[in-house]
Amino acid sequence: MRPPAASPIRVLLAHEDPLFVEGMVSALQQDGRFAVVGAALDGRDLARQTRALRPSIVVLDVNFPGFGGRAALPSLRRASQQTRVIVMARSDRGLSREVVRAGARGFLLMNSPPPTFRQAVA
Repeated sequence: MRPPAASPIRVLLAHEDPLFVEGMVSALQQDGRFAVVGAALDGRDLARQTRALRPSIVVLDVNFPGFGGRAALPSLRRASQQTRVIVMARSDRGLSREVVRAGARGFLLMNSPPPTFRQAVA
């Protein structure tokens, strides 16, 4: 008898650039551990989707419109306490420590290669 398959890691993406989102979706779909459950268009949409979809993890652009990474963390925690957040940015400049102290699970540079991205989300 085969052991039951593990539940996929449910991912909600929050980035304003549709091409970048498509690249993240493609990177995650290459690995059967992930299920992309949504992509938010703005801060209000992100809060709504987080409450409704209860993702395992949110991948959040630090400069997400209407709901930047640092400011979003407390709100996302209230929307779903089980949801972890990874904040992404074009450069670090001390942001990694700041967002982790604010409650993010991790920090990732946007130019990270797909295997690094998948490892961070897992």
